[in-house]
Amino acid sequence: MRAFACQKHRYDPDHQPNFIGDVELPAGKWYASVQVASTSQPWCFVQVRLQSDLQVVTGYVTSVNEDQPGLDPIGDSGIFWKILEDSRSCVLANNRLVTYVHSLDNEHRTPVLTHALINDAYNATFYNAVTYGARAGCSYPWASQTFSCPNRASDMNELTITHIGEDVFGNLFQRVTTAHCSKEVITCNGGVRWQGQCICTEYWTEWIMFSNIPGKQCSIPICVNGGKLTSDNGRCECPNGYAGMHCEI
Repeated sequence: MRAFACQKHRYDPDHQPNFIGDVELPAGKWYASVQVASTSQPWCFVQVRLQSDLQVVTGYVTSVNEDQPGLDPIGDSGIFWKILEDSRSCVLANNRLVTYVHSLDNEHRTPVLTHALINDAYNATFYNAVTYGARAGCSYPWASQTFSCPNRASDMNELTITHIGEDVFGNLFQRVTTAHCSKEVITCNGGVRWQGQCICTEYWTEWIMFSNIPGKQCSIPICVNGGKLTSDNGRCECPNGYAGMHCEI
């Protein structure tokens, strides 16, 4: 796919470039009838292109609380149980879509996402449908239900995601993005990997204390000597007299 730095204005019915907003087709569902008149040309195709201020930016997470998505869903992601130090168990979520919708007037009116359809990118096989829900205070304000990558062991695991919603005027719209299911890269941040999970070193954890939110790859510091974990779970705020990444000095 090729990206462009600039685009021409929309074209009018006479194929002349015009100002955005002039002589637009009314909102609605449009169709075209195509007929081949000659037997010497047994087939033809129709190609429709559009320019729109309505764009979607999407990513993939494995927890509804995450707001820093990956570019692709995790192919070997599944629902499993994690045993904590106090013997409690918690279900980890599967892949989720998280999406931001940009429109011409986002400050005052916001488009709505309702569903997403997951299809095979090669043969259009329908795999799954998920419902979108809104969440507050996130850069990606729409999060979907969980889903698993179909054919998760296959290297040719290419998907198309059809995002369905309503624009600020109540008109239905669809936008299509692509995805490739990949295995999760686990580095463990100095720890070791065992049975697909990270065993962290003494000053790092995968789990946010006092919550049911999983971290990633031993990326959350453990604060000692009265230190407090910041709201973004990225560092420790130390009391007077202590310093260091974990307030250990």
